[in-house]
Amino acid sequence: MLKTERLKCTFVCFQLRNVWFQHDGAPAHKTSSVKQYLVEEFGEQIIGYDGFQEWPPRSPDLTPMYFFLWGYLKQQVYATPPKTLQDLERRITDACANVTPATLHRVQRDVQARVQMCIMLTERSLHIENKGIL
Repeated sequence: MLKTERLKCTFVCFQLRNVWFQHDGAPAHKTSSVKQYLVEEFGEQIIGYDGFQEWPPRSPDLTPMYFFLWGYLKQQVYATPPKTLQDLERRITDACANVTPATLHRVQRDVQARVQMCIMLTERSLHIENKGIL
């Protein structure tokens, strides 16, 4: 499914440059053919499972797919119950197409803010823990 024109269209339509792939750990994405495709498409810009940049496992607060996209899609797709499988597929496609570049930029800023918060909390936690030990 990754090897479609939709992936390339997403980059072009949203004028995305310097795109990184954030691995969600799905078993289907761990196959050698998918890993090879991801390296061809993204080079070293792969985050997460078996990627070039590690990512904390089970971190939905830092993963845009979890804290934004799935909820957004469910809200759009199931505003009223789909009548047929084709209706469901069309709604999913339409909902994805309706994510604007401005929304993607807001999500990106939110990720950066969330990462900074984690760094601050980690530093504070380490400071408190070290203070208690000393």
